[in-house]
Amino acid sequence: MFEHAFGNDKDRAEKVLLWIQQVYAIEREAREKEYTPEQRYQLRQKKAKPVMEEMEKWLLEEYPELLPKSSIGKAFHYLMSRYKEMSQFLQEEG
Repeated sequence: MFEHAFGNDKDRAEKVLLWIQQVYAIEREAREKEYTPEQRYQLRQKKAKPVMEEMEKWLLEEYPELLPKSSIGKAFHYLMSRYKEMSQFLQEEG
């Protein structure tokens, strides 16, 4: 959704996509190094959790400033409504 919001609010859309890319890079690191479930959990706590927390804080701060029916407003709403499920990987080993 954020890639579709570039025309509406490039700066915000790009910021969220960069955070998501950081999390994917952390997961790729764990996969490529063939970490054990415990090592993955530790890596996620050390690297991914701060990224996710920073993103959530920023989303909550920025959301009230957006028009709900704009592309970026819809993208924010979509992500925020699924944030809990999206961050579930931080609580699991492996």
